[in-house]
Amino acid sequence: MTTANTAKPKIVLLVPFSSEDPSRNQIWGHVRSWINQTLDYPMYIGEHFPETPITYNLSLARNQAGQKAGDWDVAVIHDADTVINPQQIKDGVALALETGAVVYPYVERWELDFNGTKMLLQDETSDWQKHMTQYTHTQPLGGCIIVRRDLWDVVRGFDSGFVGWGHEDGAFAMACEVLSGKRLQRIPGKSLHLEHVLAPAKKPDNPVYLANQARIKTYMQSTRQPNARDLIRKLRDESIKTDTEHSISWPLVKDNKEGMNQAFALMLLTDVTNVLDKYKCTHWLSDGTLLGAIRENGFIPHDEDIDLGIWAEDFDIRVIHELINRYGCNIFRLQGKPDDGMVVSIGRVGIHLDMFFYYPAKSRKKTSNQIYSCLYTLFKPYNTSNRAKQFDCELPSYKPLVRCNFMGRKFWVPKNAEKHIVAVYGPDWRKPKKNWTFANDQTNMKLRGTIEDMSADRQVVEQYLKIHPIKHK
Repeated sequence: MTTANTAKPKIVLLVPFSSEDPSRNQIWGHVRSWINQTLDYPMYIGEHFPETPITYNLSLARNQAGQKAGDWDVAVIHDADTVINPQQIKDGVALALETGAVVYPYVERWELDFNGTKMLLQDETSDWQKHMTQYTHTQPLGGCIIVRRDLWDVVRGFDSGFVGWGHEDGAFAMACEVLSGKRLQRIPGKSLHLEHVLAPAKKPDNPVYLANQARIKTYMQSTRQPNARDLIRKLRDESIKTDTEHSISWPLVKDNKEGMNQAFALMLLTDVTNVLDKYKCTHWLSDGTLLGAIRENGFIPHDEDIDLGIWAEDFDIRVIHELINRYGCNIFRLQGKPDDGMVVSIGRVGIHLDMFFYYPAKSRKKTSNQIYSCLYTLFKPYNTSNRAKQFDCELPSYKPLVRCNFMGRKFWVPKNAEKHIVAVYGPDWRKPKKNWTFANDQTNMKLRGTIEDMSADRQVVEQYLKIHPIKHK
């Protein structure tokens, strides 16, 4: 996936369609022909055959198509009655791959009436475009949605609690934004909806449609709450039984009470390292994240944050700006100075990632090939303290770096990773220690002294990064 994996990403088309209605079948024949001529992505059809047409489940059909497609990196979820410029879709795929946000490959939704649809199907050179009207909603959704696989798995596809048609797209967009912490992205351009016989469940007074309206209101109310992520996940949990009954399975969520949500953590780690790679900044998994990669091929179960080593010499401050502006990240901690012991902590959706900046070790015998970073322990009371002890943490050189498999992705690690781990955790690092703390257990910490004014250092880092002052926590 993007720069974290070198293999060409697998892009798939997911189309929900199962209908005996002649008008829908004729429209789908036209749309399918258009897609086959303009896009070279493999197509998977999601089918749902309910006992009555009114209970057709569009969300379920989309989820079935996603499962049929197997292992994929980005899905273009394309409705059977929609036509979009293929270049908009390709641009949307590139944006989804890069940012991991949910993408709509249009900004304007247009409707073609019955006469215009008939004219288009019979003769594409006719004046069918005169029958187009722009959809009046301020936030048009549906028709075509593009999503990266990690986000699809975190959200667990579409909420099959929405029966029939109506509001499932809005719920999916909300869930993607809340659970990923990334704003919905759009590609300039139009989408065109071809008119067909209205589904019974989409009539405004139909009980099925009214139930969908009530459910989307619950989604909207949930997004405004402090615990929005928990509420959104609970809503999705309510409909998982329907997916299971139709042989749709979702990855297990490794989310225990003692550690961080590992799916969210992997998304954040992927985004940060992709941006670092983009700007050619040397970086590697460090400390607890490196230990988890080597010992467990994943995050340590009780770990509470992500650790990255950053080589200060080639760091580009555009990394921070892009993470804030395009990836929904916030800065939570700035310590040290740009040329000595800087630490930058960023976060998103409750996950924190610590960037420890490394420098050549100061001239000492037998340490010329070593590097160091710094750690700080605040004096009490922690929430208001402006004083801290500063510790130097020496490690072997990070060179050379190699790619390491980690939870299905590849990230940079030092080739001599075990030497780094021994330096931090000691020779018994293979034995998990649940209550380990760096203040009491880290073996390579050397006290340098006391910093009397942490806020002054923070201001220097803010100026270096060219960011607005942050609220210190």
